[in-house]
Amino acid sequence: MDWGLFAGLLAELRSLGLAGWLAFHNYNEPLINPRLGEELAAVASVLPGARPAIFTNGDVLTASKLDGLVGAGVRYVRVTLYPRHADASPSDEQIRSFLDRADVAGLPWEWRAVRQGRSAVCDQAGCRIEVISPDISGTYNSRAGSVTTLPLAVAGRTEPCLMTATSASIDYRGRLKMCCCVYPEPGAGHDGYVIGSLSDRTFADLWWSAQMQQYRAAHAVADWSLSPACAGCRQPLPETRA
Repeated sequence: MDWGLFAGLLAELRSLGLAGWLAFHNYNEPLINPRLGEELAAVASVLPGARPAIFTNGDVLTASKLDGLVGAGVRYVRVTLYPRHADASPSDEQIRSFLDRADVAGLPWEWRAVRQGRSAVCDQAGCRIEVISPDISGTYNSRAGSVTTLPLAVAGRTEPCLMTATSASIDYRGRLKMCCCVYPEPGAGHDGYVIGSLSDRTFADLWWSAQMQQYRAAHAVADWSLSPACAGCRQPLPETRA
């Protein structure tokens, strides 16, 4: 994201009193962002009440990088160890192998069953670290149809969705999207789910826009007439973060 847009967003969120989660992810790998340290420092300075979160596949995570994230004020790190095949079962051994490779096996891990599969969890200096071996076939979804290689969409979803009321999703171009499952790039068919851009409208204007309000009202009663992509989405709530 352009630094001017990023800095302007932080300033507006400060004026709005943000004290919730601020996640540096969405269809990307945040740990290969060369500017991540600067972004975390800006959040710590401008939004001291925010709770930064990192979602990563763990490929480049090491003990020293984890220490750096914790030291930078990150409050939650989720490592999802995606399998090569969708029918692979959650595996404690997969988690142990990652902990050894990242040189973090010595941390006080607790083993748990979670919504996504199996996990190892520990708390360090105010940061919860969660390493998950997921059940892709049983708990993951097709991201409103944008993931075409996993046949996980289910027609006729009847459960309401509160994501449009509880979670704002802004992409690297500064566009507020209907939700994090939207992928408004060529070929995805999601262009209509872009609410607008921070380059010409404020976050508050976009977040409380008539379009977002209409989505919230419809999604609260499982009405997907305004957003047909939602009918095949299985994105669950709530999250597993503390």
